Amino acid sequence: MTIPEDLKSWSEALSAAKSYADAILLNSLNQVGGILSDTIGHWRLRNQVRLMLKTKEYLEEKKIRPEKILPEIFIPLLEDGGNVENEDLTKMFASLLASHLDPDSQDLVHPSYTKVLAQISPLDAKVMVEFRKHTSDKEYRDLGLRGGPLVITFLAGLVGIDSNNTYLSCLNLNRLGIIHLVGYQAPDSHPMPYVFEDSLEHQEFRITEYGISFCDACHHCKDDSTLYWGKNQSRLSENAE
Repeated sequence: MTIPEDLKSWSEALSAAKSYADAILLNSLNQVGGILSDTIGHWRLRNQVRLMLKTKEYLEEKKIRPEKILPEIFIPLLEDGGNVENEDLTKMFASLLASHLDPDSQDLVHPSYTKVLAQISPLDAKVMVEFRKHTSDKEYRDLGLRGGPLVITFLAGLVGIDSNNTYLSCLNLNRLGIIHLVGYQAPDSHPMPYVFEDSLEHQEFRITEYGISFCDACHHCKDDSTLYWGKNQSRLSENAE
């Protein structure tokens, strides 16, 4: 459901979002009405309503009956999601909320994921998806492996961004524990490979188990705009079975 511009439809959308918040909270919370109100600013309000309705849409499409969640999970997620206008990040927040509400996945969602997602840029999200897609696809996971590392020059080509910005995204994802620095990759047969040790373009990173679980939780629902790699492929979920 898109956010309408006319006042009547907007009022109906806001009412639907508030009603859904009441339906998914384990305990009623008076401050939810304050969070979903225009006193916090029209911009954040629109983002929060969009997040709520997108989550509702995801779960209804998959015919999932949501479990109740605690306010200490719901409130931070809604507040951080209200600061996001980028459509891809909004979908990730909605998928993360859906992961919390889905009985089949909520035990695999750590409370830290919300704050981690709040520190990711749209470019960071694209870079993370490439790590999840190329170093952790099913053929690797079936062998219990995370796949090989990705070098910055190759990764920059995949996301269509220059190496400097790609490297900065990797540093942020590394800081958040989603990927980790493996080392560097010198050109084949180079007589002095060590000269590339400090070259940012040749740095190699690999996704972590935390990163795999986090990425899956933020892409809980298949979407045409995101390449889908399958649900719960991490060793964490395999061990849970």
